[in-house]
Amino acid sequence: MLEVKAREKRLDLVMLQARKNDRRAFQLCRNLKSSPDLPYSPVMLILANRSPEWQAFAYKSGANDVVAPPFVPSMLPYRVGALLKYRFAVTELEAARIEMEERVNQRTLELSHAVERLKREIEERKRTEQALISTQEQLHQAQKMEALGRLAGGLAHDFNNLLTTIQGYGHILERELGEAHPGLPRVATIKKAADRAHGLTKQLLAFGRRQVLHPVVLDLNQSVLEAKRFIGQIVTEEIETTLELQERLGRVRVDPVQIIQVLLNLAANARDAMPAGGRLSISTRNAYVAATQSRNEQILAKGHYVKLTVRDTGCGMPPAVKARVFEPFFTTKEVGKGTGLGLSTVYGIVQQSGGFIHFDSAPGTGTVFDILFPRSEGEVAGAEDALPEAQHVAGHETVLVVEDEQEVRELVREGLQELGYKVLHASNGQDALERFGHVAKDIDFLVSDVVMPKLGGYDLLDRMRRINPRLKALLMSGYADKAVHTNGRTPEGVGFLEKPFVLLVLADRLRSLLDGKPVSVFPSAPPPPLSSKEGRTTYLT
Repeated sequence: MLEVKAREKRLDLVMLQARKNDRRAFQLCRNLKSSPDLPYSPVMLILANRSPEWQAFAYKSGANDVVAPPFVPSMLPYRVGALLKYRFAVTELEAARIEMEERVNQRTLELSHAVERLKREIEERKRTEQALISTQEQLHQAQKMEALGRLAGGLAHDFNNLLTTIQGYGHILERELGEAHPGLPRVATIKKAADRAHGLTKQLLAFGRRQVLHPVVLDLNQSVLEAKRFIGQIVTEEIETTLELQERLGRVRVDPVQIIQVLLNLAANARDAMPAGGRLSISTRNAYVAATQSRNEQILAKGHYVKLTVRDTGCGMPPAVKARVFEPFFTTKEVGKGTGLGLSTVYGIVQQSGGFIHFDSAPGTGTVFDILFPRSEGEVAGAEDALPEAQHVAGHETVLVVEDEQEVRELVREGLQELGYKVLHASNGQDALERFGHVAKDIDFLVSDVVMPKLGGYDLLDRMRRINPRLKALLMSGYADKAVHTNGRTPEGVGFLEKPFVLLVLADRLRSLLDGKPVSVFPSAPPPPLSSKEGRTTYLT
């Protein structure tokens, strides 16, 4: 009963009397001192005899003070007071200990949270540093690609002027020699070599995104089917080609010739990755991008797209190759086995067409290229016109030819004079204004290069139209960024001609503009197939 009451009231002092030959008080003392509810309550044992054995036993039982007879009653209050002071001191000490433990626990918890925050901050800093390194690498890659593009575009631009001369005079010689002349095959060889060189310059310009495109609205499925004829000659017999073309595919606005070029280059890349055979699959489908995405320097905006996928089951690419796959002149082939322009051309064409390209590859798993083009709501374009004949492009008007490359200038001058035109010529825009500004009202047509020293083609046209508002013009260039006017539109009565060109095409554009007719476009044909072997083709629609 005492134990229960002691626990309920939390006694500050317990006084127990041990009667003679009765040791229950010792047991009760032990119980009270071992109770978790009364660990600090002092116990005074009052003994019935002065036996040293009993006193020792009392202290062993946990008593804080032992009173043995005889004792002086007046001393009892002092001994009780000492025990109470002990009780209060122990209580305060225990309270201080508990408070200290709580503070330690709280501080430990705070330190634990601080450590977790520090860990998160360190992880976030690592992610930030990794993102910064990745961004710097992407920026470096973008700058490198841009620098290579400018270099490639500049080389191609200068080379196109030379090819214009070679191709132009090649056509003139072919026409002058006639079919029976023994030197005609040599002229054909010159023209063939020039055509191959033209293909290389187009690849350089495509990578640099400076190629002149002729975009039209088309059904991508038709482009895939047209490319199939060439792909069948590129891949080997051991490679099975599968087409999966979605019905009611959205339309896109792209250059049809360049799309075929993209497919041929990807097919050639897949062929090289499958020397022992495999499967090449080409698929199309409508796609929707829910949110704008950024990958390297490419931006994929939210909206509707048409997706073109080219997949192979070849050897795949290791990381070192993946990092450089779109670089011009980079190739894993032996010296003399490839130019390294195939995939860089694909990259440039897709970028210049407003598309997005991504690929995934790993050793042993093959490669997949995904290309997305924005959907277009325009009408599908019709077929192109045929090359004009000389008798349909002749004229008698006065034409001013402005070109800084002398060989190109002489080629155009001679060709137009043979067709009956009166030709004036100058080496740049400033020279043309100084020499012919006083007769600008009598000039019917301007043929000018776009990129020239001192004064370019567009500025020259603008100044001459201030004198002669009715003046029509045909501007020439090998640069896409210089070839187009604001937002891809040219002024009324002005046409554009891509270098290198056939003289009859120039004359046809000139004649059409003078007569107020629509100007036709003659895009270059795709390059010849790289192999004569035919593979198997399976269609899934």
